[in-house]
Amino acid sequence: MHLPDCARILWRIACDLQHGLRQVDVGSLADWFAAVATGSAFIVAALAYRRDIQLRREAQARLVYSKPTTAKVIDAGEQVDPEGNIPMVITNGCHVVQGADGRWRTFAAEPLLRVRIVIHNGSAELVSRPKVYLVDEGYGVFLPHGEAELNPIDPATDFAQDFVVPNPHHPGQPALSTMLTFRDAHGAWWRRNGDDPVQSIAPLGEPHRTPTGRAWRPVR
Repeated sequence: MHLPDCARILWRIACDLQHGLRQVDVGSLADWFAAVATGSAFIVAALAYRRDIQLRREAQARLVYSKPTTAKVIDAGEQVDPEGNIPMVITNGCHVVQGADGRWRTFAAEPLLRVRIVIHNGSAELVSRPKVYLVDEGYGVFLPHGEAELNPIDPATDFAQDFVVPNPHHPGQPALSTMLTFRDAHGAWWRRNGDDPVQSIAPLGEPHRTPTGRAWRPVR
């Protein structure tokens, strides 16, 4: 095809487009723009509604968190007793001896760490099946044996729990945080790592286990 033929074809296309635009009804254009605006408004409203539903679902979960409050180094051979009325979970590293008075006492068989955690339920509803995991922040791993599923947490309540776990940093102690999983009053499951924002998770089994056990596991 020669250059004049190409120019002639382009000229015809331009003329056809100009003729077509002259035939467009102004009313049709107005209707089209109105439909686009209506559709856009509907999409914006739907997205806002979805965000509102998400915030309502998170309303209770955002008011629930856990944190370590104290940590005490326990040497091998030291007696390990509950402090006051705080429940205590001993997962490993202790042995029980019966004294001359007939009472049973618990002693550390290796260097241990007593960690007190507090679960805060600032909501007006019950938190069920809370499970706490102790986290070594320095290495980014869960502490072996440092997990426990606890009783439901009443509304507007702080619940304290002591953990006695092996201390790999003896005579020092690790920088600690916690991970908490729980089920809210609507049956949705949530997870919070330390002071991070709460995350929605898939329903956990009955009972829910892992991720620590006896192994060092990275925090995900």
